[in-house]
Amino acid sequence: MPLHLSLKIVAIATRTELQITQTASATVTINILRNQKPPVFTQDVYEATISEKDIQPVIATTVLATDRDGVR
Repeated sequence: MPLHLSLKIVAIATRTELQITQTASATVTINILRNQKPPVFTQDVYEATISEKDIQPVIATTVLATDRDGVR
């Protein structure tokens, strides 16, 4: 039976000088077709902050999980 993991990504843009906050979100669904032992994540929530001034590609965060097979 396939395992479905859903990740909700929320982007929040804040301009404090104008007292404006904009929010957008997207959901990413990962379908794991073959794995008898579901992954366990090291955290429940992952948060990251990226400056809009970054012009190079940026790794915002790393999500870590293990399963009972011991594979990362």
